[in-house]
Amino acid sequence: MLDLKNGPDMNILFHNTLTNQKEKFEPIKPGSVKMYNCGPTVYGEQHIGNFSMFVFTDILRRTLEYGGLKVKQVINFTDFGHLSGDQGIEARRYGSHHS
Repeated sequence: MLDLKNGPDMNILFHNTLTNQKEKFEPIKPGSVKMYNCGPTVYGEQHIGNFSMFVFTDILRRTLEYGGLKVKQVINFTDFGHLSGDQGIEARRYGSHHS
């Protein structure tokens, strides 16, 4: 069993884009993890690109919980009011038509 609190049987590695290296994951606070994930900006038809991040973050959260960590996850959903420019105008048209 994966046990991240009491000596992991398996290491979780993440790619650090700053150093271009794989690094072992170690929680800042032992026994718990906080995750902040950007959700979709809801401005048009949904597609696989919108959903892939949900799948990834869900699998990551479940893996960390399975490993014995307490996980607090926050997901940000951007609504129509946060859009600007031409895309925002088109999004508001889309939203009023599909609401």
